[in-house]
Amino acid sequence: SLYSFIITVTPYKIARGKEFTRTIITIKNAKGQSIDGRFGFGLNIENLVKHFRFPINKDSKDVFNISLSNDSIVIINNVNDVQVKSCIPSWLHTVFNVQTFILIPITVSKIPIGLIYGDWATVNPQAMKNSRLRYVKMLKNQAVLAIKQSM
Repeated sequence: SLYSFIITVTPYKIARGKEFTRTIITIKNAKGQSIDGRFGFGLNIENLVKHFRFPINKDSKDVFNISLSNDSIVIINNVNDVQVKSCIPSWLHTVFNVQTFILIPITVSKIPIGLIYGDWATVNPQAMKNSRLRYVKMLKNQAVLAIKQSM
């Protein structure tokens, strides 16, 4: 099932393989109006998972909704960069105090199901080299296949 795949494979591989400070697995809530944190790994994770929530809005210009709408992996190397600062939601700055992060959307038939979030506490300009990104894409594809098989 989706949950067993996510719980046993995805966070462990992502957290360990990419040396994230934190990894959070999110799922669309039952009403389908928001993406909510469910569980994760890393520093102070229990408290942070509770605060990881954002409304699904295809017209929004924040990086979370852009990632979901386009079904594309988004990597922000520096949240304070002038070019991306306006796309970073304020709750991420205040609650997470993060500098670099990655968003891995999980969509099936263009419908957002969830998101895998990973971050680094410091600015990491080499966060995702092309060689590492290939493995992240493989994990994303495995998650989508697990969801399709459980449907």
